[in-house]
Amino acid sequence: FPPLALKEIESGEALTREVTKGRIQLVVFVASWCIPCQQIIDDMERVHTKHKDKYTDLIYVFAHDTEKDALAFARYHKIEAKSYLGTAKVLEDFHQPELPSIYGSDRYGWLVYRKLSAKEQDVTELDTFLIKHSAF
Repeated sequence: FPPLALKEIESGEALTREVTKGRIQLVVFVASWCIPCQQIIDDMERVHTKHKDKYTDLIYVFAHDTEKDALAFARYHKIEAKSYLGTAKVLEDFHQPELPSIYGSDRYGWLVYRKLSAKEQDVTELDTFLIKHSAF
């Protein structure tokens, strides 16, 4: 799973997030103007709430979005604490993912899950993935 070159959503400060070994990392590429992105946010949050105590982290990466719009969207959906602005580097590393796209690592840091152009029904599949990969 590649390191994530991101920017803080509120300050615009550059940072790099690495996968934490022993934890599953979910990265969801979204944009405020993307209708399918708007449709899956609530379901993604339900899945994250269900699995966050099972060594699972979720972050949202806003791609092709303005800082102002991304921040407003994140605040509206109460996800700003786990939202970041995508950089050209992260979009290049993930091959300009179609929105919304979900990527997941296993506990060893390997990219093991990818869903491009995710739909609401794909979140059920993600839930099944997390049940299998977060079990000890």
